[in-house]
Amino acid sequence: MKEQQKAGKYQPIENPEQLEKRQLKYKYMIMAHKILSDYDYSIWIDPTIRITGDLLNFSRIYGGGHSFLGFLQTRDDCIYQDTLLTDMVDDDINISIRKRMLQYKKEGYPEYNGLLDSRVMIRKHREEKVCRVMEEWWQEWRKEEQKKGEWTEREGWVRSVR
Repeated sequence: MKEQQKAGKYQPIENPEQLEKRQLKYKYMIMAHKILSDYDYSIWIDPTIRITGDLLNFSRIYGGGHSFLGFLQTRDDCIYQDTLLTDMVDDDINISIRKRMLQYKKEGYPEYNGLLDSRVMIRKHREEKVCRVMEEWWQEWRKEEQKKGEWTEREGWVRSVR
């Protein structure tokens, strides 16, 4: 007997924080365990990805009982090398990124630990460790997003004064 599959339920996007489109996308991508808390799992698929096979079957085969299923980037595998290869100018945003890399090194984050390609992620919402990592990722993303906003506002002000 074939396993019965339930279709997903339509749920309109809510935006009580009045986030910008990009911010809202990342909130839904990272914080699915909060937004879809009634569900055991969530699947994030970036709009640039085209699914050509059976995602449920893929999850069963490659998930192997893990609480998180994602893909590594195929080109880069080291956060430190990725930063070095990027053409960074000495502006506030890139200085902030360099500082963050130094902090990761101090905390013992290893080189060549792989880089997540976050365009497809399958997560188990009931796993405390997964939720904690997503919460930390969201806080880190918000902090950097705020710095970008401050930099953009300041840059706009400087340009308007000139």
